[in-house]
Amino acid sequence: MSSNLKICPYAEKCYRRNPIHFKEFSHAHLDTIYKRGLDRQTQEYSIPKELSQNAEVILQQLKLLEKIFPKGSEAPKKENTTCETAVKAAKRECSPRPSTSSGASGSNSDSNLAKKQKITRNIRDYVPVVVEKGQMLRKLEAASPYNFFLTAITDSKATHNEPLTITMQEILDESLGIIEESVQINFMVDIGWLLGHYYFAGILDTPLLVLYGDDTPELQTISKHKPKVKAIKVKMPTPFSTSHTKMMMLAYTDGSMRVVVSTANLYEDDWHNRTQGIWISPLLTPLPEDADTAAGESPTNFRQDLMLYLVEYKFAELQPWIARIRRTDFSAIN
Repeated sequence: MSSNLKICPYAEKCYRRNPIHFKEFSHAHLDTIYKRGLDRQTQEYSIPKELSQNAEVILQQLKLLEKIFPKGSEAPKKENTTCETAVKAAKRECSPRPSTSSGASGSNSDSNLAKKQKITRNIRDYVPVVVEKGQMLRKLEAASPYNFFLTAITDSKATHNEPLTITMQEILDESLGIIEESVQINFMVDIGWLLGHYYFAGILDTPLLVLYGDDTPELQTISKHKPKVKAIKVKMPTPFSTSHTKMMMLAYTDGSMRVVVSTANLYEDDWHNRTQGIWISPLLTPLPEDADTAAGESPTNFRQDLMLYLVEYKFAELQPWIARIRRTDFSAIN
């Protein structure tokens, strides 16, 4: 592909399969296979033996390259923008710096930007299973009292409309409440993929706190380019342990909140083509200001346990959330 693209830091271990990532990053192993072309006899790509364990993902990535960089065309040059990859993947308002060039080269630059924005605006190019907006509350109420779901599987169409399967986009659906800020605690976080969902949910500019366990280069600098996103690497007391919690806390504009616990990392593979479990709490409303300190506890002491757990992180950024939980009625959680 084009030498103007960044080199993907994950190299041969890259698992991403969204067009935005391949518009921004090059992958030497994929470029080599793609340039070699299809085998004349099988009419399929030949995957080197050393990459065979990841063959399924590689074939899907090659299909993306076919779509983005058709044979005989030049890969689009990377525009000089004020935003980094993850933000570009989620926010089409990012604009290129004024170019000093003119003429045909300027037209090509405009054309390439338009293509990139078109991909960003089309949710179906980013989210493989798109469900009707505004229906998640009804689905959650029907799942009571367990509130337990499985992920919709891209390659299993029967799961796309199951009453007990959901997508990440549905968790952010406005029918559950209008999100004013949120916390994502997880092991692996693809911030570009996550912010893409926030973009399509219309909450890209709300404060987001991300606590993550796996080393992720993109998260280390995200706050410089997206000031409302704060990412903190969770350091464990020994080198043989890693933070694997997978939880969300969503705060709504009316003062209420929800807690979501899942088995899924925040990246494409776990949500699109693996069966994962997700529990979504009922709507947790704020307690009256004069409520007793013991009021609003869950029969299982869920609220107390959650606060004690969050305190153990020892992050100042979590203190407002701990205070909010203390003032919230968790009695509906069984």
